[in-house]
Amino acid sequence: MGVSKQFAISSDYVLLSIAILIPVTNFLLIALIVKNRNLRTVTNTFIISLSASDILVSPALFTFISLKYASDKDVIKYGNMLSLIVLSISPVSALVSGLFVSLDRFCAVCYPLTYAR
Repeated sequence: MGVSKQFAISSDYVLLSIAILIPVTNFLLIALIVKNRNLRTVTNTFIISLSASDILVSPALFTFISLKYASDKDVIKYGNMLSLIVLSISPVSALVSGLFVSLDRFCAVCYPLTYAR
């Protein structure tokens, strides 16, 4: 069962707009943290790391998704395997960054006098 052409076109526009918004908003977030001295904290370093991984992963991810919708067959050899690898790396980087942010906040709450700022 194939995907209807109208759905493929509309989903491509949605994916294209998301693929443009993700890097732009992440670049803005990184620029905000780098420019403002008050925002240069350990926690925001992990957030910058998460934003950088989003910037690197999102173009590849949305390219494979849109190519899959655009044609009925695989355009790129090993495209499904490569998109699966990209899909599995992105959540892992988000989980590791979230883990370190949580650990940083735990140290800040439990050891407020010895927490380095």
